[in-house]
Amino acid sequence: MLCRELGTRPGSYRAAMRLWLDPSGTVSRADLLSSTGDPVRDRRLHETLVGSGVGTPPPVALPQPVIVVILPRSPQVSGDCS
Repeated sequence: MLCRELGTRPGSYRAAMRLWLDPSGTVSRADLLSSTGDPVRDRRLHETLVGSGVGTPPPVALPQPVIVVILPRSPQVSGDCS
């Protein structure tokens, strides 16, 4: 979902986020732990993540929040957005 927009596509920024998932695997809440350095990108990350499905959560209770970190690595190296 982040790969769909140039501004949120991983590769050129670092972001650490806390995500809360509902039982269906939808992000019900997302908090950036620090800014990416671009307030527009920060807002777009939040808007893109909240309400998005991330797949079926594990059958065991998943500790919340889930911490996600996006590192500034080239998509050619990471394989992201291929």
